[in-house]
Amino acid sequence: MKFLTDQQVANVHEILMARDGGLAGYREGASLSAVLERVRNLIRFGGDTYTDPVGVAAMKTFALTIGHPFNDGNKRTALACGLIVLQVNGHQRSPDSDDLARLIVEAASGNLDQSLFLKRYRALC
Repeated sequence: MKFLTDQQVANVHEILMARDGGLAGYREGASLSAVLERVRNLIRFGGDTYTDPVGVAAMKTFALTIGHPFNDGNKRTALACGLIVLQVNGHQRSPDSDDLARLIVEAASGNLDQSLFLKRYRALC
């Protein structure tokens, strides 16, 4: 299984900010490493639920969305990183990015907990 490192996630964010605009940098008091450590812990200790590419992509997407480590572009970065995880791990089905974006907005609004997000992400992928 291939994962994105903290630096790769930061690079994706920088590319998106340069391409689409937005306030670059990290939110005061936020830690990208802490947000992504949550994903690493789920992979290590969460059982089979989070060890396949879709589970890893879903949890990385959810963690970045909810953790809000950046000043701007958290949802865009979360969407892109989830799609990258799927792609680099050879996931054959390309999910509709508009559907995923709506799911991410719903999670960011506080309307989805982690388990429901994972279930709906899996259904889209």
